[in-house]
Amino acid sequence: MGDAGDCLEQKLRELVCLNAPVITGLKPCGIISVSEREYFALSRLFSGGAISLLPLYSGRRVTFLFYREERLSEQLSDPELRAQLLELAPSYGEFGPALSALLRHFRERYLRYKRGEQGFPHELGLFLGYPAEDVRGYLLHAGTGAKLCGYWKVYGDVRAALRTFQAYDVSVQSFFLMAGHGVPLEQLLSLCPRRESSVA
Repeated sequence: MGDAGDCLEQKLRELVCLNAPVITGLKPCGIISVSEREYFALSRLFSGGAISLLPLYSGRRVTFLFYREERLSEQLSDPELRAQLLELAPSYGEFGPALSALLRHFRERYLRYKRGEQGFPHELGLFLGYPAEDVRGYLLHAGTGAKLCGYWKVYGDVRAALRTFQAYDVSVQSFFLMAGHGVPLEQLLSLCPRRESSVA
C-alpha cells in the first residue's frame, strides 16, 4: 500500500514539474493523459486554486485540459487568434467570448474526433498557447518544413519561439530542481497564485 502511495506521489510530482509553465502562468493551457486514479489525485491537489481541469475524454486513460482561466481567456481574446479559431472551426462563431462556452464546444469537438466523427481539432494549438501563424503554418505544410521544432513546430517568428521555449525549459528545470531537493508539492503549487477555480 505504501509503495503504491509513494508511486502515485512520484507521478504527481513529475506531472506538476512537467507542467510548471502552466502553473507559473507562462503558458495558458496544457493537455495531459493520465490514469483515472492520477486524475482524481490531481483534481484534489488543484481544488480551490488557480488551475482548472477539464476532462475531454475517458477511455483507458483520462485526457484533460489543465489551464489557468485568466491566461486562457487572455489567449483566446487575441484578435488574430480569434480569427484563426473561426477559420479552423466556424462553429465557434455561434458562441460569445465566454471561456466556458468555448471550452464546452472544444470538448464536444474533441469527443467527436475520438469517436471518429471528425478530424483532429487543430484549434487545440491555439488553446495551448501556440502562435496563430504557427498553427496556420502547420496546417498549410502538413506538419513538414518547420523552421524550428520544440514545444511546437515553428513556421513564423523563430526568435520569439526560442525565448518562449527557453522560459518553459527554465520553469520545468526549476521545478524539478526544487522537487529533487525535497520541496513538497504544496509548496511548489504556492508559486501559483491562489484564486477560485473549477475542477470539472
